[in-house]
Amino acid sequence: MMRRDAFVLALVALFCLHGTFWFPLIEGATRQRSAGLLFGEFLPLSDIYDAQAGDALLVPGMPLQPPPPADNAPRIGVVDSGVSAAHPQLRPLVVAQKAFAGSDATDRLGHGTMVALQLLHGFQQTIGDYGSTYPAIVSARVTDDAHDIGVDSVIAAIDWVVEQGAQTVNLSLGFRGPATSYENLCNAIAKHVGVTFVAAAGNFGPDVTVFPAACPVPNVISVGSVGDDGMPSPSSGVGDIFAPAGR
Repeated sequence: MMRRDAFVLALVALFCLHGTFWFPLIEGATRQRSAGLLFGEFLPLSDIYDAQAGDALLVPGMPLQPPPPADNAPRIGVVDSGVSAAHPQLRPLVVAQKAFAGSDATDRLGHGTMVALQLLHGFQQTIGDYGSTYPAIVSARVTDDAHDIGVDSVIAAIDWVVEQGAQTVNLSLGFRGPATSYENLCNAIAKHVGVTFVAAAGNFGPDVTVFPAACPVPNVISVGSVGDDGMPSPSSGVGDIFAPAGR
């Protein structure tokens, strides 16, 4: 399997159920500058990493403080609420971070950090032993201090993570509304030929269009979910591929 394909499969794992929580979608309302919200069950940052208590949610089988990624390691862009670079399994792997909303690049919510940990978990399940192939994480925070997001922040973040060398980009976020409202977002993705964007199809059902998953561009992979019966979940949006909602 090519390394790029392996990373895409690992990113797909982000949209599966693990334990008792579903990675929520960042949702943005149409024609509002900053009207996004986070919803769904996910762990707060204090439950993922507590520096004062020394507690951390750890990816099984992955060492604490893994070696820094090699210079030629694939870079993965995480456009989300930020990633906590203080987490012991992420500290060496977060090679760049920037805020496009909010006071700084720090994850104050936990969603982006959880995505990064789940990425490592999915990558480990797909690849097996990391060896010298630790991925480099480029984190872009697009949530403001009220956990809202705007399309312009996401567009700027996409450009930046690609400038930082990200070859694959995870977008566990979405906006509802007519396609004409998100032409700039789709164009921002389309211009980065050769970069793969993995986006959540949404959990509003197949009749609700969510962007950027629904962008009609060849380098976006829309990921929906399937239930125990192997069929698309009733709440899942339309996906190019579907990830099993394993328990």
